[in-house]
Amino acid sequence: MWAWLGDDEEIYRKEAAGFLGLMLSSYTLSDTVIQSRGAWRLNLRDLVLVSDEKLTDALIRGDSASVMMRYGEIVYSRCKPMARRVETRCAGLLELGRDYKFGEPLQEVVFLHRSAKEFLEHDEGRKILLHCEAS
Repeated sequence: MWAWLGDDEEIYRKEAAGFLGLMLSSYTLSDTVIQSRGAWRLNLRDLVLVSDEKLTDALIRGDSASVMMRYGEIVYSRCKPMARRVETRCAGLLELGRDYKFGEPLQEVVFLHRSAKEFLEHDEGRKILLHCEAS
């Protein structure tokens, strides 16, 4: 799927695997949360926060409001580049929601179609997820 990238193939594959795995997890979490609090979906801001170790550590140690007060500008400045990374790394399995302008922090990241999610839950899709280095 990423063979056309040549030397960059492994970089794109690892990052795509991380995004796709996070999406699967968010859908599982969302199914649980919907029952108690209402819908929750992954957005660009969330991806920026979990893709940077410093921001993730700050988020784990504190509450999200204090992290956004301290690192808000950094997070917001990284949302458009993150939107481009989602589009280029995930080979059409993920897309950006249309409720916000391109690259806005609350722009949702969603599966292109439910069949993309189902693909990742079966053998061939699971092989893609194995490239993720996140713990």
